Amino acid sequence: MTNLSEDIIADILSRLPVKSVGRFRCVSKSWLHLTTQLHFIQTHLNRTQTQKLILSSQSLFSLDHLAPIDDDMLPLELDFPLKTHLKTEWVLVFGSCNGLVCIMPQPEAFFIFNPSTRESMRVPDCPMPSHACPQQGVRFHRHAHGFGHAPSMSDYKFVKVAYGCMVLSSH
Repeated sequence: MTNLSEDIIADILSRLPVKSVGRFRCVSKSWLHLTTQLHFIQTHLNRTQTQKLILSSQSLFSLDHLAPIDDDMLPLELDFPLKTHLKTEWVLVFGSCNGLVCIMPQPEAFFIFNPSTRESMRVPDCPMPSHACPQQGVRFHRHAHGFGHAPSMSDYKFVKVAYGCMVLSSH
């Protein structure tokens, strides 16, 4: 293998299924480094042929989008952050982009989850400012959430927007 250049190894690995790439990360430190580089990840993503559906209920499930339908085809249950500590009846999905899924497995605990690698990252808490509504009465905020990719920055963004409020007064 030492006769192959890093570019050739990267090209070969980028054509393999994500599960195989995950296994090959254990081959050597140089392969681990290679397969975790942003350029490799983007190349692998662009070459990926399999499209998955993520199904949300009391758990998360993955299903091949283009697989032939037969009676034996079952969705695969995924391990995800806080799976064993669910405080709600449903895992909420707030968006997906490039194979990553934004989920909320418990109230106000948002995670960016990669079902292929089973890696996840908690989104930092974003408290809402107290001056969003008038100072009197009780305030109710509604939130909208979004998740996507910002190509100009080559980064992913999670957005939480508060809108509307209701002021209750005894007057």
